[in-house]
Amino acid sequence: MATKEYKEKFLYLGSNGQGPDYLFYGAHALLDTSSYKSNFDALSDFRKKHPYVAGYLSYELKNELETLHSANVSYIPTDRIWFFSPKAVLKRKDNLVTTLFSINSESRDEAALFMKALGDRPAELRVNKPDVHFEEKSDYIKRIKSLKQHIQLGDIYEANLCQEIKLCNLELSPLDYYNSLNALTLAPYSCLLNMGDKHLISASPELFLKKEGSEVLSKPIKGTRKRDKNPLNDKALAEELANDLKERAENIMITDLVRNDMSKTAEAASVKVRELCKVYSFETVHQMISTVVSQVGPDVDPVDIIKSCFPMGSMTGAPKVSAMELIDKHEE
Repeated sequence: MATKEYKEKFLYLGSNGQGPDYLFYGAHALLDTSSYKSNFDALSDFRKKHPYVAGYLSYELKNELETLHSANVSYIPTDRIWFFSPKAVLKRKDNLVTTLFSINSESRDEAALFMKALGDRPAELRVNKPDVHFEEKSDYIKRIKSLKQHIQLGDIYEANLCQEIKLCNLELSPLDYYNSLNALTLAPYSCLLNMGDKHLISASPELFLKKEGSEVLSKPIKGTRKRDKNPLNDKALAEELANDLKERAENIMITDLVRNDMSKTAEAASVKVRELCKVYSFETVHQMISTVVSQVGPDVDPVDIIKSCFPMGSMTGAPKVSAMELIDKHEE
């Protein structure tokens, strides 16, 4: 839904104290893919023209990388890719805000005021009662059983089956919704993206890719347990997750997939598993996370690194292409 709350497009990335927060404020230029056959090529050229870019890559970009086709219709139509060059970029760490980039002082000052407002907003959410639509549980279970048959036949080892939940006639403030979700999860990778007519809101504990200097890092997640208010029960759940053979097997499969993907752009023999099947505790869940790192040369385009690993294996399954083919057939 559109809102009068913002006059500028922006992307806010929040870490809840587990790293810096970033604000990419105002759209100085928008990515135009119309003259490109590949969206990745368009993004590569776009980022070479601008000091900072921000936006999203949708799951359907997989169809440009493999011989895949998606017949499912999205409830909210979106572009496969959407990026902008911001007017200002701000970084906040330990309540200290610094300007990394601005096209002029007006953009910098506007962004600084908005960054302050993001921190001052209450997390209380006021929302009307929407109409909720989702798949019948019995139909969802049928899809699960079908995928399990493919696992038993050896077509795949694992797959991530999702369903779309639709909330109609919903009235809310995207910023208040983001703050409410963020207060609940305290996720290290949260975001609020305002595209003008649409908003994307996320709160995730998972890092797909990060490049810093010559190092590329990925932290795939497989394995989850809920948190418990009782400390003894909570500790037992974390230990149960750490020793669960099924969860470890799934995590190791995806870690191996990530190692293979990262090796496509890495320097020889530089792909390493820094942590394997380590349990991290977040506000609402325990997660089993592995950490894979590699080194890349100075001439490697960051967009090519994303392209070689996209989409992330923990969101598909393994083997990746077979899993995505079956996901397309089983999801609505």
